[in-house]
Amino acid sequence: MRKLLILSIVLLSINDQLLAQCNPYFLLKQGASWEMTSYNAKDKVRGKSRHEVVAFSETSSGFESTVKMTTFDKNDKESFTSELDISCTDQVMEFDMRQFMASESMKSFESMKMDITGDNLEYPSSLSVGDELKPGKLNMQISGASSMPMAMNFTIEIVDRKVEARENITTPAGTFDCYKISSTVKTKTVMKVEAKSVEWVSEGRGVVKTMSYNKNGKMMGYSLLTKLD
Repeated sequence: MRKLLILSIVLLSINDQLLAQCNPYFLLKQGASWEMTSYNAKDKVRGKSRHEVVAFSETSSGFESTVKMTTFDKNDKESFTSELDISCTDQVMEFDMRQFMASESMKSFESMKMDITGDNLEYPSSLSVGDELKPGKLNMQISGASSMPMAMNFTIEIVDRKVEARENITTPAGTFDCYKISSTVKTKTVMKVEAKSVEWVSEGRGVVKTMSYNKNGKMMGYSLLTKLD
């Protein structure tokens, strides 16, 4: 299961200190960009995603932003582009759950009508080993295709989120002091699929690494922060 966790760096021409007051793990700056590369279990590149801040506005309790995500296949051919919402309210970061959908699925649905509801994925301003974090959920009803007379329902849930450890992680973009967060990812269309995900979040950089496993514990793939501008 592809999990290109897009988190970290974006927005605004205010200083880092003000942004850190909202949430120290995701310092977002206007014009910032970063790249995540995904690999299969045999360390072969299977694609990458580039992220760029395209909108930012302050609010009374934090900020709201829009990040443009462009995905590429293993041959570096552009496959899909979308815009995702990231905000900070009262020191809690909220991430658009659409980022957890595979780009192939989003591309196949782009000409259809999509009714999306659910709860964004949250990250508090303080993390400690042993913390349990709130779940996230995306419900999507897809309709409008001539080949699909009935609406199709698609659900993603990220549950059982727990801060397991604090570790140093090295990627092509550098070495980072991280909190390791595990979770269970449940997807449902015609069939139900359950997997385990692990991500490493670094202060001031956001997510720098992710790994995914099937329900039997076999690694399916991982992603790394490979570029940071």
